[in-house]
Amino acid sequence: MTFLNYVMKEVRMPTIVFLDTLPAQNGLDILYSQSKVQIKKISSTDSEEKNFSILKKADAYQVGAARDEVPKYLQVDKDFLKKVPNLLIVSSSGAGYDTVDVGACTEAGVLVVNQTGGNAEGVAEHAVAMILNLFKRIGEADHALRRGWNESRVNLMGKDLLNKTVGIIGLGNTGGRVAEICKLAFNCEILAYDPYLTDELFEKKYAKKSSLDNLLELSDVVTVHVPLNNETRNMINMDFF
Repeated sequence: MTFLNYVMKEVRMPTIVFLDTLPAQNGLDILYSQSKVQIKKISSTDSEEKNFSILKKADAYQVGAARDEVPKYLQVDKDFLKKVPNLLIVSSSGAGYDTVDVGACTEAGVLVVNQTGGNAEGVAEHAVAMILNLFKRIGEADHALRRGWNESRVNLMGKDLLNKTVGIIGLGNTGGRVAEICKLAFNCEILAYDPYLTDELFEKKYAKKSSLDNLLELSDVVTVHVPLNNETRNMINMDFF
């Protein structure tokens, strides 16, 4: 064996492992088209033994953000990190990172990143759709009709979103887009609570800066767009309502 062959054999190609799917197919196409990094897929339905035979060689791990979609043993905690000695970085799909113990990763020297903003438009549109569904009682009317409705239609009359006050908790990529839609399309007054934004950013995002108590008291509808962490856990409780 020549020295060059020996060196080439010893140098291990970096490996990215992703669970089930990547949020964007074009990203996967780009990764598969290059030759400098190995791309490996693991599946939630495969055995723990099989998955860790691949994960133990991973330099990077892409995991879903929803706890109910990721088997517990594939969620990144202290036990997981002990089994993946080469891991340098964990990436969570979307803005959330519920499946990743950031403290454990920090302690292990593993970087954590999320994909904030990647699906902001879809989530924002969905949130506005749910607000409209609530105001117009679309779901309620659909269920009533399917059961057999024989009352006056005015008993299921909805309300207009026009000129209402919308409270937004978390004015980031998604919350900011919800504010824009509600302000420009429905002339809503936007009250927003986000302790991490400057006053200038509130104005740019069509929102008035508000305390949480004031927002809850004055809003016709409240939409929440914050990550789950130690600061926000149990924010929605009886005191909130």
